[in-house]
Amino acid sequence: MKIMMITSEAVPFAKTGGLADVVTALSQELALAGNDVKIIIPYYGFIPAEGFENLPWNINLTTDSINTTFRIAVITIEAVEFIFFQHPVFTDRSGIYGNSGPLTYSDNMFRFTLFSYAVFEICRRINWYPDIFHCHDWPTGMVPPLLKKYSSNLSYAPFRHSASVMTIHNLGYQGKFSKHDIHLSGLDSDSIIFPADNDSAAVKEINFLAAGIRFSNKITTVSETYAAEIQSEEFGEGLHELLASRSDDLLGILNGVDYSEWNPENDSLLPVNYSSHDQKNKNQLKLLLQQEMKLKEDPSVPLIGMVSRLADQKGFRELCGGKPSALERIISDYPIQMVIVGTGEMAIEQALTELSRKYPNLSVKITFSNYLAHLIEAGSDFFLMPSRYEPCGLNQIYSLRYGTIPIVRRTGGLADTVKQFSDDYSEGTGLVFDLMSGEAVYQSMQEIMKLWKQPEKILRDIRSRAMEERFLWKSSAHSYVQVYETALQTHKGVQHD
Repeated sequence: MKIMMITSEAVPFAKTGGLADVVTALSQELALAGNDVKIIIPYYGFIPAEGFENLPWNINLTTDSINTTFRIAVITIEAVEFIFFQHPVFTDRSGIYGNSGPLTYSDNMFRFTLFSYAVFEICRRINWYPDIFHCHDWPTGMVPPLLKKYSSNLSYAPFRHSASVMTIHNLGYQGKFSKHDIHLSGLDSDSIIFPADNDSAAVKEINFLAAGIRFSNKITTVSETYAAEIQSEEFGEGLHELLASRSDDLLGILNGVDYSEWNPENDSLLPVNYSSHDQKNKNQLKLLLQQEMKLKEDPSVPLIGMVSRLADQKGFRELCGGKPSALERIISDYPIQMVIVGTGEMAIEQALTELSRKYPNLSVKITFSNYLAHLIEAGSDFFLMPSRYEPCGLNQIYSLRYGTIPIVRRTGGLADTVKQFSDDYSEGTGLVFDLMSGEAVYQSMQEIMKLWKQPEKILRDIRSRAMEERFLWKSSAHSYVQVYETALQTHKGVQHD
């Protein structure tokens, strides 16, 4: 099967979050299974120039509102060909969606409209027509309606056999723009303009993700629970009715994990390693983590880790809000230590920093560090993820592999990957709570202290069960192939109607 992955991010070239890891890992697994997979991505100004083959073509792109040329470069990594769209609106920029900080580029609609049209021109120029256009998140949302538009154009006849799949990695980001810019899209208003997320249905705006959802043959998201949640008003971010109307075509598929990078048995970032059968070095790594984070070196105190984007979505409003905040109550009332590493919203960064100055059992580093991420997963006893919503989540899966017991809210991928303890601790891999509140997080610590006081064998057995859990890309890729096959069957059925 020929599969074109369309994305704004892919490791090792461009990344702001998990999307980049997922696209590349899934593509490589699909290629291993014998599929012909290509990834098309913009060539951003920060991507090093070394190693690429710059193809000697100036490719024309002409629409009702666009008349430009672009070039492409290619590189193949592990049987997957990356195709880079080279145009000044990307190559002359230092960021993906904006420069550093929360502000996005004012012309993002034009940039990703151009990218979407270029996808088809690139396929034509290299004479490679995919069975599946697999679109990832809002920057690619225009591809499914464009595919439908081109189905009646004789110049684009080979695309009539192509189907589209739209994957939602995070519904919170939709690509919303002023309806007055519709002329840039080359599409009619029914294709790309939707009611705005407010009380007035009369207020409308361009919504890239909604367009992709409406016109794709199949829709996936990154866990079964999240697929169900986003059809509700609470989690639907204004698109719940549209998603519910496509419920027969919507499926949740858990992301896999790269266990070659996240494996305590051979993790090269750790000075010592351990396994489910021999856990003693985990205690040594706990002491190292306490040293690194300038906490008192004490193996008898439960150590709770967090590696996170510091944002409301991740539960920090509930943790840091109020006086005293839930986090302050936790670190003052319970004999525990906590380490938090991440970057994000300034107010959250400041609140955490102030608390860490006040309490010696809380250590905070406002940074991103791959080394610290691995050390926290290995050296912590527990890992806290009190997310408001979590489409899939990866850190709870890393925690399971490292025998670091996850404490999670029952939402999205957290609910699908962490199994609640039984009353006698003979079953389960973590602690799962339901309510989204600071009090619920505070109360969960009572359960953690209860577990910590159990005989050491109970804790060791829980860790062993957790470390044997596996979430493999091979399984996820197999599920995606089934989605592709169904999308093609659906597409052929529509063509014949």
